Amino acid sequence: MAALTKSIYLAWSKSRLSKKEISFHAELANARNILVRLAEKAPHTLFSLYTAAALKKSKKARKLTVLCPQDAELPPLESNNLFEQQVDIAETPSYGSKCFKTLKERLAKSSFDLFVDLDPSPLPELAVLSAATLRIAYQDKGIFPYFNILLAPDEKADLHKRAQSMGKYLACEGNVEEALPNPQVSQRKANDWLRDHGHRSGRKLPYLLSSAALGPESLAGIKVFEAETWSGEDAETKASLIASAAAYVGKPDRAFELAYLLATPCVVLLDDKTPGINLPLSTRIKVIKISKGTSPLEAISQALTSISP
Repeated sequence: MAALTKSIYLAWSKSRLSKKEISFHAELANARNILVRLAEKAPHTLFSLYTAAALKKSKKARKLTVLCPQDAELPPLESNNLFEQQVDIAETPSYGSKCFKTLKERLAKSSFDLFVDLDPSPLPELAVLSAATLRIAYQDKGIFPYFNILLAPDEKADLHKRAQSMGKYLACEGNVEEALPNPQVSQRKANDWLRDHGHRSGRKLPYLLSSAALGPESLAGIKVFEAETWSGEDAETKASLIASAAAYVGKPDRAFELAYLLATPCVVLLDDKTPGINLPLSTRIKVIKISKGTSPLEAISQALTSISP
């Protein structure tokens, strides 16, 4: 029934969308009030943030309202003066959901010139809800006329290059400033936590954080703290621990996003369910593809000895 009501809603909404030709560059250049949906899942959320920041910084007068996943452990957007308003969403705001209804009420009095959906699966109902003249998505099929500018992603490009490409396009080929402010960390938080867990901090006593079940207490001579010991800590403590860790080992998840922002070396484990994620080429990132039933410990140990601090 939900799929049927959504189809009816979208079919009815087509009449609300302007069919006239638009001047893309003129509309984009004049866009002042912008709605941006960040990607829902890691690590796409991080790189969609880079794109949104480029959109903001290309014209200082713009006002961006950003739809952000509630579980994202990225730096607070408002406090870093990147965007004017951050709307945290706990679930996919598809038509008929509680999240969609709440969002509809919250944005009812807003008027957007531009809506950019940076999720790999853009939502037509959000394009309708935005009521923006210019609606852009990073997907080239099946979503016209809800989105009237469709950008075909380069499937071979890594996520950083894709963010660069779209950011440059949205900046009308102008200069793209990508630098994001680093999350604020307190080394004292990490020191206190490590002391409470029987490990003194310091270069002679390195440690790594892992979201994977690695088993041994150390790898390549480095103390291992698995997710059950640190993942439930508050955001400030977690950021402090990641910032001072020798490395992060795990899937391309929320902890990886934070480690990437903090320039902490990462060993990323990809399984058969995540083969299509092209992570950036970096001396600080080593990607290990693992198959079900195999142990990646030897490969992880080798990677830890080669990644740049």
